[in-house]
Amino acid sequence: KKTEISKLKLDPSIDKQHALLTRGGFKKMASGVTANQDRSILVSPFFNDGGGSKDFLMGIMDGHGSEGHVVSNFAALELPRVLSHNLELQGTSSAQSVEKALVDTFLEVDKNLPDTQQAGSTASMFLRLGDQLFVSNAGDSKSFLAAYDSRKKMVDIVFVNALHKPHLPEERKRIESMGGVVLMPQGIGDSSRVIIPVGDNPFASMALAMSRSIGDKAARIKGVIPNPTVTVLNLNEIMAKAGKRNIHLFAVSASDGLFDHVPPQRVADELAKSLYQRNTPRLLETCENLIMESSYKWVVNMPYRDDITLAVTKIEF
Repeated sequence: KKTEISKLKLDPSIDKQHALLTRGGFKKMASGVTANQDRSILVSPFFNDGGGSKDFLMGIMDGHGSEGHVVSNFAALELPRVLSHNLELQGTSSAQSVEKALVDTFLEVDKNLPDTQQAGSTASMFLRLGDQLFVSNAGDSKSFLAAYDSRKKMVDIVFVNALHKPHLPEERKRIESMGGVVLMPQGIGDSSRVIIPVGDNPFASMALAMSRSIGDKAARIKGVIPNPTVTVLNLNEIMAKAGKRNIHLFAVSASDGLFDHVPPQRVADELAKSLYQRNTPRLLETCENLIMESSYKWVVNMPYRDDITLAVTKIEF
């Protein structure tokens, strides 16, 4: 079956290096408007301060709540701008200064959000500066770095970001120290949740399936914070460990609408074929195929489908 992408007359070169694709889900907001609450970003080159055109910023924002699309859209627009400004102020001479710029950026964007008490968004981003890759994350969106061996035609996932779930010891300790309540998973595939008060009604509450996010202002008093976890990866060390010859790196960020039904290894395997092998579907078509695979699995047992978004880029040397 032909993909929708294949029906479009697209320039063959537009997705040789990277691709972003999203599909809205089946869910009706309180306002009566159905909205895709996912956003993805790719800025390449990004912050060209001696690092050359191979530097980039890529990420995923997955909104939740009745105005989650407002929060994710605001974050997608503001994170690149604010981060660029903070990097100019703090410099990129050390990993510590870049880490601080990233944390400050998340906090600033959260502070400047419109007043959305019961809405928020995840944010998971890759920032490549020279031979360093910074992975910053707040919430439970997943990003991974993969290494493709062109001789063996095999893919290894060499890094996956940690997800911020309420039941994790550090997260639970903070939440409960601030009077929050953590609900543990009730079954296979279920998530732990933080109970968040809604308005002034003591009997009204919502359950948030993450312990960190941008937005969710009503959850701050219960220990849900916007501070990201930042991991620094040295790309040269990763290449050396992998053997360097015949090795190609690529980065992937996607919403849980994809990963809830399609495992990361399958995503990596299929994307690698389009990125590095001949006579395979173009990259955007592969993204569409993976999104549609997840779409079908969502609706097998329920009349609901989450928003599904996938972003991928090569890491060039």
